[in-house]
Amino acid sequence: MLMLELLAYAANPEAVIAAVQSGADSIYIKFGGFRPAAFSKISFEKALRYCRVRGCRVYMEFDSLVSNREIPSFAALIQEGAQQGVSAVIVQDWGTVPIVSAVLPEMDIFAGERLGLHNIAGFKKAKELGIKRIFLPQQMNSGEIEILSKNIDMDFSVMVFGESCVARAGLCYLPAFAENLSCNRGDCNRYCRREFSFGHRMEDHPMRMNDISLLRHIPKFMEMGIKSLHIGKSVIVPEQTALLCSVMRRNIDNASVPSPPEISDIEFAFSGRKFQDEYFTAERREEELMGEYTEADKALENLLSEVRQEYSKSERRRVAVNIYAVLEKNKKFRVAAEDHDGNRVVFLGPKSMGAKTRAINERYLETELYKTGETPYYADKVMAYAEEGLTLPENTVQEARTQIISKLSRRRAKAPEVKIGKMPGEPESKAEILETKTIVEVREREQLTRELAELKPDYIYLPLKYAHETELLRPFKEHGAIAVAVVPPIVHDFELKEIVEAIKRTRDSGVDEAIVSNFGHIELCTLLNMNVRGDWGLNLFNSYALKLASEQGLISATASTELRLDQISRLHKPLDVEIIIYGRMPTMISELWIARAPNGKIDPAMRANMSDNWGSVYPVDGEYGGRNLVSGDKKVYIADRADEFKRMGIWGARIRFTGEGPRECVETVKACMGLSGYRPNGLSRGLYLRGVR
Repeated sequence: MLMLELLAYAANPEAVIAAVQSGADSIYIKFGGFRPAAFSKISFEKALRYCRVRGCRVYMEFDSLVSNREIPSFAALIQEGAQQGVSAVIVQDWGTVPIVSAVLPEMDIFAGERLGLHNIAGFKKAKELGIKRIFLPQQMNSGEIEILSKNIDMDFSVMVFGESCVARAGLCYLPAFAENLSCNRGDCNRYCRREFSFGHRMEDHPMRMNDISLLRHIPKFMEMGIKSLHIGKSVIVPEQTALLCSVMRRNIDNASVPSPPEISDIEFAFSGRKFQDEYFTAERREEELMGEYTEADKALENLLSEVRQEYSKSERRRVAVNIYAVLEKNKKFRVAAEDHDGNRVVFLGPKSMGAKTRAINERYLETELYKTGETPYYADKVMAYAEEGLTLPENTVQEARTQIISKLSRRRAKAPEVKIGKMPGEPESKAEILETKTIVEVREREQLTRELAELKPDYIYLPLKYAHETELLRPFKEHGAIAVAVVPPIVHDFELKEIVEAIKRTRDSGVDEAIVSNFGHIELCTLLNMNVRGDWGLNLFNSYALKLASEQGLISATASTELRLDQISRLHKPLDVEIIIYGRMPTMISELWIARAPNGKIDPAMRANMSDNWGSVYPVDGEYGGRNLVSGDKKVYIADRADEFKRMGIWGARIRFTGEGPRECVETVKACMGLSGYRPNGLSRGLYLRGVR
């Protein structure tokens, strides 16, 4: 592995050429819908051969959660990719990790950003599961990244250029609930970049961010020991890919920052876009983070045309070879070439002849064999031996050079042999569900009333920040309810001390269960003697993900809110599974404070309403760490289908409250338990019937 890998996104076959000829060490190709976007099967195979010859690694990113029905296709796809020479699989679904490990036991597995790993505990968990590299969240700052790189012995990749997003990766469901397009299924339509209002003029874009550019920090990444810098998937124009790769290649090789002309070219190539590095520098100035896009400069085509000519007119010499030549009396002329991967080829020419005039000497042989221009190869070392007074037929040496390069290319183009394992067996479900538990989740203290406790829910979920307040929970415990502390979905290492202290207080108060939305938080809770459940943020979408969750110590898990009821019913359930049957679904966790008062004032703790041009209103609440939680515009309600839950194998039915008043909470729980005919307003079936595309 190179000290610092330049990893480019190849959006199409032309972008493969642009990246490779401009200096990329590796490329990644996105797969969605079980095929590589913009590639046919033939063009994908050609791309892999092209990269193998030139020593460029290819990673296949499976940019989607995988349903049970899709698992056989996923397994076949990664096997086919491995047999074509793919070097690693980038996964975005926890359930696919054990599948890749079993089917391709020698394949490197990389964790995509949407797996949500963001602290040391999570990275250690990933390493235990065999993950070799983690694509870090774009919200991490330089101090965090430096600590991680020095304390965790694994590869990290940082996006140095690309589209910035207001949402934490893996925790955005806004397009799914609005338009059936799932970000977690690779279908982000930039819904958050549209116009929204907090009560003032509609031309606001409170969630539209400037793009990320960390190019000037390349020397810093090298000092940190980061293994990989990657270009984001928003760069899809081949000429832009080529320009970025060429600039990054020069700066990586020289451990330098881009020059003013290079910066000028990049800004012009991406004219209409603005860039920031506020997350990385931890400055987070809103005026730099947030931005508007303008129309691209019409003169841009001239620059892109020049870039296109640069990467298409010649072959970049990027593969080192050693060449050896022997010219002996009465023997055939012999030339051998060997690359640094151990591929070796030999040319056998005609027998030598006595020279009547000018003989061939060693210097001549070395000079001619060094000439590998217009090929992917450069001669790292050439060694020649020639006895005196000998010659060869005209152009023999040049023919030898041509043939060994051709033979070596054919050898390198051959796909490697791959060890293929067996598909892991399907997880087994637990015993039949005899009773579906009633779970009530609250967000505010005021919602924890005695009237609510008297309805005798089996479980009460409440925020960690006040889960230790025994008087709040006393009425619920008196009626047999089990209290569960909701751990914030995002807990960076610099926030860990505060969260650990909160969990200890909660445990000491008699609450011994917690629910988490991140695999990195499981061990944190178990070490503090808490039983741990899995929340919606884990995106558990298939039976293998549920099995993995069980193996990691979870006693229950929440099925993905993007699954249909029939899909949930078909899940094998090796642990207790719950679903949210009422409430505003979480649609986004944002690192930024997007909640604003009508006068534009920002308060991370305020509760605000964000509306779009179609009349939908999304509540925005303060979340731990100064973040914001955006909830759905409608309340999902499927409590009227309670008779089906046991048959579906559903252990728990969760009633989730956000901003409801105490009286509405009580009446809603009665309705969900079949104790009244009350129906809350603004109801929806969510994605339980229609699903996502």
